[in-house]
Amino acid sequence: FFLFTQAMQHAQAYTIQCRGKKLDRKDTFGLSDPFLCVICNGVTIHKTEAISNSLNPNWSPFKLEARDYGSVEAMLKFEVWDWDKDGNHDFIGSMESNIASIARGTGQEIELKIVKGTKTKKSGRIIFQSVDPAASSPPAYAFRAKFSAKGLPRMDKMGLGKSDPFLEVYGKPPGQAKQCLINRTTYISNESNPVWEEIVLQAQTCGGIDAPITIRVTDHDNDGTHDFIGFVNTTLRELTFPDQKLPLQNRKKQGQLFYRNSGILTALLIPHTPDYSEQSIHSFRMLCHGKKLERKDMMGLGKSDPYFIIKREDNVEVYRSEIIKSKLNPQWDPFTLSVEACRGLDSPLVVEAWDWDRITKDDLIGKFTTSLRALSLYKADPNFVLINPSKEKNLTYRCSGFFVVLEMTPNFHQNQGAGRSGMVSHPSANPYASNLPPNSQSISQPALYPSASDPYQSQAIQPALYPTMNSGQATVVQAQAPLYPSTTDPYSSNLPNSNSPNMPQNSYNSNMPQNSYNSNMAQNQPPSYSNPPASSPQGNPPPYSTANQSNLPSYITGLPPVKAQDPPPRQPTTNDLYGSSSTYSQTNPPAYLSNIASSKPSNSNSNSNYNQSQNPGQSKPYGYL
Repeated sequence: FFLFTQAMQHAQAYTIQCRGKKLDRKDTFGLSDPFLCVICNGVTIHKTEAISNSLNPNWSPFKLEARDYGSVEAMLKFEVWDWDKDGNHDFIGSMESNIASIARGTGQEIELKIVKGTKTKKSGRIIFQSVDPAASSPPAYAFRAKFSAKGLPRMDKMGLGKSDPFLEVYGKPPGQAKQCLINRTTYISNESNPVWEEIVLQAQTCGGIDAPITIRVTDHDNDGTHDFIGFVNTTLRELTFPDQKLPLQNRKKQGQLFYRNSGILTALLIPHTPDYSEQSIHSFRMLCHGKKLERKDMMGLGKSDPYFIIKREDNVEVYRSEIIKSKLNPQWDPFTLSVEACRGLDSPLVVEAWDWDRITKDDLIGKFTTSLRALSLYKADPNFVLINPSKEKNLTYRCSGFFVVLEMTPNFHQNQGAGRSGMVSHPSANPYASNLPPNSQSISQPALYPSASDPYQSQAIQPALYPTMNSGQATVVQAQAPLYPSTTDPYSSNLPNSNSPNMPQNSYNSNMPQNSYNSNMAQNQPPSYSNPPASSPQGNPPPYSTANQSNLPSYITGLPPVKAQDPPPRQPTTNDLYGSSSTYSQTNPPAYLSNIASSKPSNSNSNSNYNQSQNPGQSKPYGYL
């Protein structure tokens, strides 16, 4: 016996085969649907499938891990239950033993008893057919969960249509006093027997593999008034048991006649290795929009000037967006939310949408409570319903619009973005940045402002526009002809000077090539703005020197352009007075100009004549020269 017990201590797991015999009837119009639960220290470490309509069930073999029961001498409790559709399973009976005793007495019939106070009732027998050592399986810290449901009630079109169900998993992560959203699926349109896509559930996020979790199934509505279908309380370990049927319950309908459940939920969990750790996330970059917001301006006739605020549960503001004028579907700028500022991924956050007013107090459009983890599940449903508490009791009120999350990208800590799968995330990397090193030489893009100290300077550099006399970086451009050539400049072009008498009247009609900037026009000629030699052969300064600065335009010299002086005003003549008149002329002037235009002596008796000799100091009237 001692050697047998010592040999069993080294086994890390045991595979157990058992069956029931002559169990009590628990169903009114049938037999029983028994299943077996193995409990250690108040925790259900295994649950078998339910055998439908049988009093002598033969359950499938199951494995018990040593890390779950501790020792082969630890007491285990085996309970047999009758499965019911309403979730209120009926207790059949139980017995207590340990693995060492069960292994020594395989094949024996053990009585199942029901203890009520001081009375004990026998309710059947259980027989352990075999207890064999087995290899241990590594513990799983995350699972890929695939849920399905059957027999969901009709929720659309007043019970005439089907449902658009989606599933949510609520758990209690470490540090949280209440359950919060862990993960969710997308909704499946018009389906009463849905099979949802896989979602990932982590044991730490759920609070442990044996921590209670709640699964809710809801009917999706486009107006945001989602209809609750049912829920079930379970654990992550219980979901790993094979062939589990979980009845969905709706407490509002439990008192109704003939109500059993709101559907049967099944789950298939496969151990999974996550790509990264949640502790490696330090912030999220978000892009959010508004959709169909409520009209707040001009007593509901105008639009709104919306902005939103994200606050913590203690009313500390984490982020405030900019104001979008006169929009019901605003598009706010991207922003970043820090995980530390939000106090973790699962701390409650309140998102409020407001209408800005210049004079009066800002109006609340709507709000909702969420968390960073819930916002990160935007791919399942990006629309978050905005509810105004003051209008929630109105019969015709649905919602005040939607807060839409279009993008939410996690940023990881440096050297901590690698998960178990080896994926590394670089939060500071720009996806649009080049792979070249800083200041590296580009093949196609020349440097606009080259520097002599830049070791990565490109070869095909841009010529300097305004080189100085002592600049060593001036580039020789052979194709550029001087803009203002000088006949005395030995470095100027062979083109004639515009001031020369041999220059044609139209400089563009000369015999010069069609393209004045062609490289064949002035070969072996240095450019007008390149560095000249230290001294000119003829002693004349180059055209860009100080002596000929007047030939350069003002945008090169930097001096204001010299304006030509206006000519002195011209004195009017008799032709200007007559103009183009055909009636009057110099020989036939009008009466008030007769003594100017005519050489005849003036008539002193005429009122229109003026004798200058009589009044030499008096100024002439208008019209006299």
